[in-house]
Amino acid sequence: MKEQILEILEGLKPGVSFETQKGLVTDKIIDSITMMELITLLEETFDISIGMEYMDGKHFDSVDSMMEMIEELR
Repeated sequence: MKEQILEILEGLKPGVSFETQKGLVTDKIIDSITMMELITLLEETFDISIGMEYMDGKHFDSVDSMMEMIEELR
């Protein structure tokens, strides 16, 4: 799962070290348009539906937080 998320992120924002980077949303590494693309790709890749209750920065601030969210939604 981690490798798939990293692949998605690197496709959206090349050149960022996503494996170690924290604060992806709070530090504005991922902007709102990229966030919408990311949500769509995560939903398609992992066959999940990300509801409004997950549309805050804490669920997308790191690869680890995204993995936790995906596990919750499966």
